Amino acid sequence: MSHYVSETRPVYAWYVVTVLMLANTVSFVDRQILNLLVEPIKADLGFTDVQISALQGIAFALFYATMGIPIARLADLSSRKLIISLGVACWSIATAACGLAKTFTGLFTARMLVGVGESSLSPAAYSMVADLFPKNRMAKPMGVFGAGIFVGGGLAYMVGGKVVEWAYSIDNISLPVFGQVAPWAFCFLLVGGPLGLMMLVLLATIKEPERHLGHDARQDDLSIKAVLTFIRSRLLMFVLLFSGLALIAMMVYGIHAWTPAFFMREFDTGIGALGVKLGGILLVCGGAGVYCGGWFADRLYSRGRNDAHILTMMAVAAGLCVSIPLYPLMPSEALVYVAFGVVQFIAGAPVGVAAASIQLITPNRMRGQVTAFYLLIVNLVGAGLGPMIIAFFTDYVFMSEQKLGLSLALFGAVFGPLALLLLWSCRKMYAAEVAQASA
Repeated sequence: MSHYVSETRPVYAWYVVTVLMLANTVSFVDRQILNLLVEPIKADLGFTDVQISALQGIAFALFYATMGIPIARLADLSSRKLIISLGVACWSIATAACGLAKTFTGLFTARMLVGVGESSLSPAAYSMVADLFPKNRMAKPMGVFGAGIFVGGGLAYMVGGKVVEWAYSIDNISLPVFGQVAPWAFCFLLVGGPLGLMMLVLLATIKEPERHLGHDARQDDLSIKAVLTFIRSRLLMFVLLFSGLALIAMMVYGIHAWTPAFFMREFDTGIGALGVKLGGILLVCGGAGVYCGGWFADRLYSRGRNDAHILTMMAVAAGLCVSIPLYPLMPSEALVYVAFGVVQFIAGAPVGVAAASIQLITPNRMRGQVTAFYLLIVNLVGAGLGPMIIAFFTDYVFMSEQKLGLSLALFGAVFGPLALLLLWSCRKMYAAEVAQASA
């Protein structure tokens, strides 16, 4: 009987998780830096809110989601470490290319390539982590990997804000080969090059984990047909689960995309100061939420609750129903920051739990591909539509850029209750699947 690495070499197992978390951090720095640069890009290139939302959302999400399936297929068949390394190289080059774009089409194309590269990370990383830890201790390491979302987002705001502030204090920025570049473009070049190189060096220090197939594993489990059959036989549960998680992701992506612009428009906050404050909130509150969510789900599961992960995510959806509509309507800037911290704590909780919930009900050799189907739905709806729906509310419902706060509030009030309903509807079916997989 094979043993998990964490049972025999726990320090190394957590080292691998840490490296993967850093890769996730770098991916989110490259992905989220655009959110801090909304106002400078609009001023320089004349984009509308809807155009910006397309760059934040669908440009990235379309290829991030669709490329995830064939890449996950490779992750189930070949070296997951190699796939992640190639992805890091791709998204780093594409992020730097964002800084060289002069038109909407050029920036849109570069953002699509960022999505292609980053689509390699999650399916391969989730599969690796699942081979390093036993089921009753899986949510916490999944949460540590997922914490890269908040670490990366926080660093993107903190470092990006100071870099932009410094760059705008210089009359001209001229680089070898590239010549004169705008301050916002310099930020893309800076995060795209050095961070990617550092990550490739770290990935070279880990090894591909041994796959734990289980006693009933068969080679034909690798086929796409087998994966589709597995999903189709549980279709209602997967539809409800994936849809509920997608709406949670949509709310999180949406508020991350537009909160910096909200502060700049509502309170005329400078980019440097804003970046430090929002970055600190993401790091502390988001990171704490990730840890607490994983701890809570693991504790419930260890006590025999097969629906532990769904209950945790239902609590998240309920919390977002209240916190998102309230935070942009607070009467002062200080209270908005406090309320935003609450939002980020709640939003962090499902990061590892959602990933672990998929692994618990999926055979080992299908994990990468089933995770890719999950990411397809979650990212097309979440990353693709979240920023755009808020921009639609701003431009076409309230018809004023200064009503962005009302758009954020309406966004949470509409989609939070719907996410809660979908997760509640799949709870019993999911618990039955966990019981069957554990038998």
